[in-house]
Amino acid sequence: MTLYGRAAVLKVVVPSLVGLELEGATRLRIPGGSPLLIECGGGRRTGKTALLKELSERYAQRVPQAYADLAAEDFGQPGLVPLADGATANASRTSDLLFYLMDRLSQKPNGFGGKLSFPRLTQGLLAVTTWQAVQPAELVAARRRLAGLLRESQPDLQERNDRVAGWITQVAEGIGAAGGCRPG
Repeated sequence: MTLYGRAAVLKVVVPSLVGLELEGATRLRIPGGSPLLIECGGGRRTGKTALLKELSERYAQRVPQAYADLAAEDFGQPGLVPLADGATANASRTSDLLFYLMDRLSQKPNGFGGKLSFPRLTQGLLAVTTWQAVQPAELVAARRRLAGLLRESQPDLQERNDRVAGWITQVAEGIGAAGGCRPG
């Protein structure tokens, strides 16, 4: 696969956004302090996929990466477990995609300084995919179940307690408002 007319993207734009020189370990200052987003658009056969593959190869051992083909049923990942179906009420194609991306981006490449973690996404996916609709009389047990799951997933005690308290308050208020009953 040959790239034509992409030198500026590969040699100037992407390194400045990633914060790493294309070759070597030189770190660059990211404009404005945080990476930007670039969208490379074009019709069929204009080199979008070739550009992504080239970037993936150049940064594979230096930057966490994830690739998902949103048009493919398995996100373009052979062997990926079939996506959510109607049997799992709280799972969806979106939650499956978020779990997949979180897993891939959590893998530490050899030349990358540290492992990425996604505590807010983890807590949100845990709450969304484990919550079950309950009757008002079952709210206390449901809150305990959710608090237990959150506690297991969050090792730092104070941070966990703060997050659990916040989640429980939000869930109780949301259910109370939706069902016409008061939380408590």
